[in-house]
Amino acid sequence: MSNPKEYKTIAKFLSLFLGNNCEVLLCDTEEFLYIMNPLDDTHHVGDPLDDLHQNFIDDDAFHSLPYTITYRTSASSGEKLRSATFFIRDDNTLTGFLTLNWKITDFVQMKEILEMLTNGSVFPDTEESTETGSGSIETLSSSVSELINSVMNEARIRFQTTPDRFTTEEKLSIIREMNKRGVFLVKGSVSEVAKEVRSSEPTIYRYLHQINNTQEEKS
Repeated sequence: MSNPKEYKTIAKFLSLFLGNNCEVLLCDTEEFLYIMNPLDDTHHVGDPLDDLHQNFIDDDAFHSLPYTITYRTSASSGEKLRSATFFIRDDNTLTGFLTLNWKITDFVQMKEILEMLTNGSVFPDTEESTETGSGSIETLSSSVSELINSVMNEARIRFQTTPDRFTTEEKLSIIREMNKRGVFLVKGSVSEVAKEVRSSEPTIYRYLHQINNTQEEKS
């Protein structure tokens, strides 16, 4: 299927199976075609694409991806969402999107309660510290490679540029996020991260040293 309208049945199936907590959006490269289980009044059928979907079109980094998953967005009400987008293509030409927006506020609150019960205190909410208007990603996958890819997808959306154009500060922000998620606890991860952010391994170690020094000064 290459015409986004042909995905209406699949979109309806997903909306019924996932329930009212999951908004399902179907759009072509110009406007929203179908909206199921709307979470708020942000999207309407016939509206032009929002900034997030437009960025998928404008950013070359997404043109070769079949989908992007578990990135973070928020509703106009402030409701925290976990989102995923499937890229609809006709051969290699992008023709539309099938996006899922799942409410996770209740799960975040449950996580805080569990952390309080198991650790005796509530950890700082890292989602607040990294969330952006276009959403950011906190992967649930145990695969380090997938985790690195997820953080890189987040960076492309957040900085609206490609890795070869990331500034030093943007790279430092990416390394800080990967460090927070435990990427560098795995042997060989520095080499893979260096390739992704277009830097040398010594540069990655220097970023990590800088991040650790900053953390020690704050503590």
